[in-house]
Amino acid sequence: MKRLLLLLLLFVISFSQVRASHLEGGEITWECIKSGPTAGMYIFKMKVYRDCNGVTVNAAAQTIQVHNHPSITSIVVDFIGQFDMSPTCDPINSGNQQMDCINPQ
Repeated sequence: MKRLLLLLLLFVISFSQVRASHLEGGEITWECIKSGPTAGMYIFKMKVYRDCNGVTVNAAAQTIQVHNHPSITSIVVDFIGQFDMSPTCDPINSGNQQMDCINPQ
C-alpha cells in the first residue's frame, strides 16, 4: 500500500510546475549587541534579492520561524527599504558594444 501511495504521489508531482524566477536569493544575518541597555540582545537582518521585473515587494514586516527553542517561536523583521543594485549599463563608456540593456544578448 505504501508503495502505491508513493507511486501515486510521484505521478501527481511530476505534472506540476512551480516557478519562482522573481526571487534570486537572500540572506539572514544577526549581530549581538555588546553594550548599552540592550546588551545581550540580537539585531536580525533579512535581505531578499529579486528580479526587478518580478512581483512587487511586500513592505509588511516578515516573520522568521524559530524551531526547537523553549520560549522563542518567531522573530519579526521590519521592512526598512529597498534599493536597486543593478549594474549600470553603458555600452559607450564601457567600451563593450555588446553590453546593451535594451536589447540584451
